[in-house]
Amino acid sequence: MMIAAVIGHPIGHSLSPMIHEYWLKEKHINGEYRAHDVSPAELKSRIKKLQAEDYMGINVTLPHKESVLELCDELSFAVRAIGAANTLVFNNKKIYADNTDATGFADHLIETVPGKKFETAIILGAGGAARAIVFALKNLGVEDFTILNRDVARAEKLLEDLGVGGVAEPLNFKYENADILVNCTSLGMTGQPPLHFDLSRLDTHAVVADVVYKPLMTDLLARATSRGHVIVDGLGMLIHQAAAAFEQFYGEEAGDVVGLRKLLEQKLS
Repeated sequence: MMIAAVIGHPIGHSLSPMIHEYWLKEKHINGEYRAHDVSPAELKSRIKKLQAEDYMGINVTLPHKESVLELCDELSFAVRAIGAANTLVFNNKKIYADNTDATGFADHLIETVPGKKFETAIILGAGGAARAIVFALKNLGVEDFTILNRDVARAEKLLEDLGVGGVAEPLNFKYENADILVNCTSLGMTGQPPLHFDLSRLDTHAVVADVVYKPLMTDLLARATSRGHVIVDGLGMLIHQAAAAFEQFYGEEAGDVVGLRKLLEQKLS
């Protein structure tokens, strides 16, 4: 049996087991996908234990996406650029680290607005999610970024580390128009403070995206919809990043996305 898992602390909220088990059943694969609550103190020992138990690999969520890197033997180009990993593959006693968040966002964006060109972007936040999104948009042709973050120095470091042009400013900065705006913070998530961000300076041709998927229709996306923007929700990114990891764990492409999304929407409602 092929076994993979997701680790984090806490982990009970994760939708990853539901996603992977759906595809395992659909593809008739003799496999399992589990969830393990792993504290920072036990991270190294637990990963070594899972590797010894012949797991195919693991997904990694908060707070471990950066700290796992020192335990890995090989880092993908995306991981080296972003500075974080969400997928570890165990192979021949080695650990290979990848980041499928970037490809997950890009795949969902292209699926939502096929053929649209992006040259300028506004990014809210400067953490791990923002780094993955900037990496993805850079690869899609964005050359000019406005990174808005409470800690401007951290936003400046993001621009420098990923080698992209643009400016770093506080969240209340009076930005100029862009082709896409992406919320990469937890603001607006269920249980978190609301995101107070003025969309009035944004032309309605701009795409508005949110990495938050609880709630699925965030206040930002609801306000963007009322203004006529095309919106990109966080659930699509979650599904697409999981699909990329699924193939690395089980050696087959992920299956049906439409039916899976309906189930996840019901779960989130």
